[in-house]
Amino acid sequence: KRERVDDWLINEMLRASHDPGVLMVLESVFSFNLSIPLNYLFKSFGGKVLIIQGMKDPISNSELKLSMLREQCSGIEIKELDAGHCPHDERPEEVNAIICEWTVNMENLQTC
Repeated sequence: KRERVDDWLINEMLRASHDPGVLMVLESVFSFNLSIPLNYLFKSFGGKVLIIQGMKDPISNSELKLSMLREQCSGIEIKELDAGHCPHDERPEEVNAIICEWTVNMENLQTC
């Protein structure tokens, strides 16, 4: 959304594009090879994990990804949003509310 773009954001994107490690980061995005499956990583982590998924993500099959996560990974909480690949940019108020609620719930679990 154009109204979310300001000079600060543009300058941050330009600054990041000149970072010496930018090529390595971009290459890793397109050749991402997770040698340890997520279910093992989540299990070894042992904590709760919040996943906020934009269901209109054009980069991945959101339904399939979430189905696999639900089937294979314990300790996750999934929130589905009517958004694309970057729900935090498209629906920041909704994402912030989800994160705040989840954080409070996790803090309450710690004190029980």
